Amino acid sequence: MADFSDAKISLTLFEKKEEERKGPNSPHCSGFVEITLADLDEFFSLCKNIEPELNFNKEQAIKLRIALWDREGKQSKKRYRRALISPERNTRFKMEPEELVSPPKVTPTEIVFDENERI
Repeated sequence: MADFSDAKISLTLFEKKEEERKGPNSPHCSGFVEITLADLDEFFSLCKNIEPELNFNKEQAIKLRIALWDREGKQSKKRYRRALISPERNTRFKMEPEELVSPPKVTPTEIVFDENERI
């Protein structure tokens, strides 16, 4: 069986109350996707190595698994959904993940934006 490592993408969704929604086209949930810098290169290499298959539009695509849990904040008691995105167990790879050469680890650097500077 292939070693998928611990490289995962974390997804957090917060449910919006009806009164928070601006209209019928506003999302029912919103949140953020998080991937650590340490996992970014490894996960990208892993995904590039997945054998693509045809999706419903007959386009080449890779398929990733998503698992979702309902949670509640420890202090805020706000309900949210937590998801993890990773390759499926039966994913076919172009080469075994343990054969991949991991790119060098990225060292985080601090980025400071001047509030008067336009980006």
